[in-house]
Amino acid sequence: MGGRMTRRLVAGGVSVLGFDVRSGQAEQCGASLAATIAEIAQACELILLSLPDSHAVEAVVEGDAGLLAHCRAGQTFVNLSTAAPRSIRRLAALFAERGVVWCSWMRASRAVQRRPTRARSRS
Repeated sequence: MGGRMTRRLVAGGVSVLGFDVRSGQAEQCGASLAATIAEIAQACELILLSLPDSHAVEAVVEGDAGLLAHCRAGQTFVNLSTAAPRSIRRLAALFAERGVVWCSWMRASRAVQRRPTRARSRS
């Protein structure tokens, strides 16, 4: 998903600085290549994350080389990843402590997706 979004942004004239653990991915999409995750955090005001799951999001965000260690107040992070709500809420709180805006798409739980029950007619 991240590759398709990057191609669209670049086609629209937006300059994109990208990082991917898979060599060549960012460049194939038209993005300039960042050498590290820290470089992304240091160079960008708006950062989009499109990762496969919570483990990948946490790996990119946490740790000495992660986004959280290098972010600064006023930045905006948009998480487009499919990730567990508990993990995302925890990360949002950590970013908020640093003055960073963390926006995230979270899938609705099955309980929320259930259809409302129909009212029974009284006879």
